Amino acid sequence: MAVHFDLPHSFAQALELAQKILSRNRKIIRHNLAQPEAEQIIVASYREILNRELSRAELYTRLNDRLLEPVAEKIMLYALARAEGKPLQYVLGYQYFSEHEYLVTSDVLIPRPETEILLRAAFEKLDALQPGLGLEIGSGSGILSIELLHRFKHLRMKASEKSEGAFRITTKNAERILGAGAHRLAQIQVSDALSVLMAFGSEKADFLIANPPYLSTDDEIDEETLAHEPSLALFPGGDIHQDALFFY
Repeated sequence: MAVHFDLPHSFAQALELAQKILSRNRKIIRHNLAQPEAEQIIVASYREILNRELSRAELYTRLNDRLLEPVAEKIMLYALARAEGKPLQYVLGYQYFSEHEYLVTSDVLIPRPETEILLRAAFEKLDALQPGLGLEIGSGSGILSIELLHRFKHLRMKASEKSEGAFRITTKNAERILGAGAHRLAQIQVSDALSVLMAFGSEKADFLIANPPYLSTDDEIDEETLAHEPSLALFPGGDIHQDALFFY
């Protein structure tokens, strides 16, 4: 049965009501996330509607300020979607990674801390090399190629990707973060999992990087992840019965 909530009229009311709604989700309560996620939802809603930044500190100095109705409506919409189990990154439409804001949708995997470990290892290996061309298998949201291009100003990257949705997200993220440098990323869309490596042809590159799907039916997988994140980014070829080490 749907539960009706009156729209909040102040930031304080919005913070209280968003936490109340989020508290309907057991996972959020278990990890003590109701307050920080409510803060993120309010800040993101304010920015989306008014195209102005609102810091967490400013939120708490403006608790008694009047809240515009479109902002209040967006806060309630986001809080309800999150309470129903939709990952916060998909609700808000972005995720911070390595000091940059990346667009994320249900077409791409939500960036994980493990990806930052991979990226740091790549930086350590490549700093002395100053590479000219790199290859990435499965670009996803584009974070690996884009962060490498941001660090190495003379680098070119070629990235293969099967998902049309992920291909579009990578394009948008490259334009947002790299600006004019986005032309240094050449994306190659492939038709099947077997083609992600063959798509590069015979041109020699300085390195290859990948963070491919590696889950199998034997792994313990979070229900929220299974319900909302793309199977193509979780299981090799998008098939839960595929060999988990297919790409490796």
